[in-house]
Amino acid sequence: MRSRILFLISVSFSLAVAAPAQQPSSPSAPLTLTLQDALSRARANSVQFQAAQTDAAVAHEDTVQARAGLLPSVNYHNQYLYTQGAGIPPTTATPSSATTSTPRFIANNAVHEYVSQGIAEESLSLGQWSDYRRARALEALARAKSEIASRGLVVTVVQDYYGLLSAQRKYANAQLAATEAQRFFDLSRKLEHGGEVAHSDVIKAQLQANDRQRDLREAQLAMDKARLELAVLLFPKFDENFTIIDDAELAPPLGAFEDFARAAQTNNLDVRLSNAALTAAGHELASARAGYLPSLTLDYFYGIDAPQFATHGPDGVNNLGYSASATLNIPIWNWGATRSKVLQAGLRRKQ
Repeated sequence: MRSRILFLISVSFSLAVAAPAQQPSSPSAPLTLTLQDALSRARANSVQFQAAQTDAAVAHEDTVQARAGLLPSVNYHNQYLYTQGAGIPPTTATPSSATTSTPRFIANNAVHEYVSQGIAEESLSLGQWSDYRRARALEALARAKSEIASRGLVVTVVQDYYGLLSAQRKYANAQLAATEAQRFFDLSRKLEHGGEVAHSDVIKAQLQANDRQRDLREAQLAMDKARLELAVLLFPKFDENFTIIDDAELAPPLGAFEDFARAAQTNNLDVRLSNAALTAAGHELASARAGYLPSLTLDYFYGIDAPQFATHGPDGVNNLGYSASATLNIPIWNWGATRSKVLQAGLRRKQ
């Protein structure tokens, strides 16, 4: 028996020596946040706010593209065309065409044709101008929605931030009330033992202490709930290790009610949102009606369009040249598609 006890002691000692010493991990210091820090974190982590910002940026790029559609465009065009020959020699024998047969496809100029030219193009139509103005209205609409999302996020953060501060204050008051009620209950029991108070007074003090303990638990629950709501709003990965600064006493005084009413009439985002949506719908209707009107396209070409990829041909002819074209497109019939677009745009504007 003694040998078995000595064996167990030796094994326990060896395990204690072999096991590495584990030091208790000290929790990291909590992150201290001000209201501005909370707002910055909420803007960076709010999906709805980021989506509204992205929509505003996309609407701005749509306006840039619509404006670019009103301006002339310049491109450099390179093309090689090979056409099967007809086997018929050209009627006019020249040094450059003596060995080249006539192309079989009359749409092309020669069996070998090289095109290398710059193209300047401008399209003029009422629909393009209406699309540009509609894009500007939609951009204003997206900016208004982005500002609404920004203000809504500020309201949410401020409510949660000061909601947590209020919950912490209520919890501190509940702690004091619970401590005082417990102290009064202990004092009542001592006085009862001394015969100075009745037992009914002790029961009342006990009931009051129980009520204060229940209020303390409810205040702690409300404080934990407020902390959870703020943590979900501020941190992409859930983290409750933070504290907030109580700056409620530093808030500036509120202005007069007339100032608030005047600012609400001037900066009302709902009114701005409705006006922007109505303007965009009106320009959409104008763009749809432009489908009934002609459109004009102007093109200017300068470069090479010849059987040789060179500035001069074998016969000394200058291959560099220019041409211009003007195209007037007059809509005649499209099976009611334009009328349907006009009716659709009118319904949207009415809505």
